[in-house]
Amino acid sequence: MQLCTNVLGFDLDDDELDRFYFEALKQVMECTDQTLVTGYCIWQHELEWRERKAARLGHLFFGAPNERSTAQPPRDFYLYFLQPYNPPPYKDEKKADEVFFRLTGADDAFRQTLRRYTAALELASTASGQAKATYPAKASGTNPPGYLQQLVKWLQEHITTAFMVTYQGKTKPLLEVVKGKLSVTSGSYTTPTIMRASYASAIETAQ
Repeated sequence: MQLCTNVLGFDLDDDELDRFYFEALKQVMECTDQTLVTGYCIWQHELEWRERKAARLGHLFFGAPNERSTAQPPRDFYLYFLQPYNPPPYKDEKKADEVFFRLTGADDAFRQTLRRYTAALELASTASGQAKATYPAKASGTNPPGYLQQLVKWLQEHITTAFMVTYQGKTKPLLEVVKGKLSVTSGSYTTPTIMRASYASAIETAQ
C-alpha cells in the first residue's frame, strides 16, 4: 500500500486519508451519524423533481458503486463521492441514475491540513497522559478551530471549483453543471444546496 508522509513525519496510508476526508465531507453535506446500513457510509437522500413538482428518493454514498451495500430497495438515483487518494477500481456503467463527484482541486493547504487531522487522530488512539486530550483537541477542537473545522471551511469555500461531476461518462466542473441553476456567490447558498443543484441538474436530463 502506498504511503505518504505528513509534515509531522507520521506515516499515513491513502486509505486513512480517504477515511478522514469523508469525515469532513460528512459535516459539509450535513449527514447524520446514523447510516442506512451499519458499516457503510450511505444515507437516504431526497431531491425535488422540478418538472413534476414531486420528491425523488435516492441514496448518497461515500465510495464507489462496487463498494455499496445492495441490501436497500432500489431508488431513483445514486450519488457517489469517490475517494480522492485511493479510489477502488470500478466500472462506470454510465447509468442514467448515477452521478459521481470527485475532489480534484485540493491545494497544498487542504492536503496538509488533512494529513495533520489524520495524524492527530491516529496519535490520539495510542497516546497517554496529557497527550490523550491534546491530540483530539487539535483534530476536532472548536476554540481554536481544529483541523476538522479547517477542512470543513475549506470545502465550503471551494465547493464550486474543487469538484468534478461525472454523469453518463461525461465529466464537467461542478460550477459548469450548476450554471444557470443557481447564482453561486460566496455565502449565498449552503454547500448541500449547491450539491443538490448540481446533481439534480445532471439527473433531470434522464427523464
